[in-house]
Amino acid sequence: MWIGLLAINLATGGSFWVQWPGVAMLALLGLKAAPLFVSGRNQTYLARFAVIVGALALINLFSWSGTLWVIWPAGALIVAEVIRRLNARV
Repeated sequence: MWIGLLAINLATGGSFWVQWPGVAMLALLGLKAAPLFVSGRNQTYLARFAVIVGALALINLFSWSGTLWVIWPAGALIVAEVIRRLNARV
């Protein structure tokens, strides 16, 4: 599907927009496939966390304005995961 969008983007000219649906497709595929590559519930959470942070990093790179803003949502996700794990132990 993404190859078809790339062909449309190249054929129509103009700005390069095909990376945005590509990031969304990769993120959805990664979230669905994460349990296939790891074993255990906690490792699945970590794999999905890595996919989300990777997608955010790609968005940050594709929309680069000189600021590495991906550290803020990644940090918030880390804090949320730490809180979730602490509450699970209680």
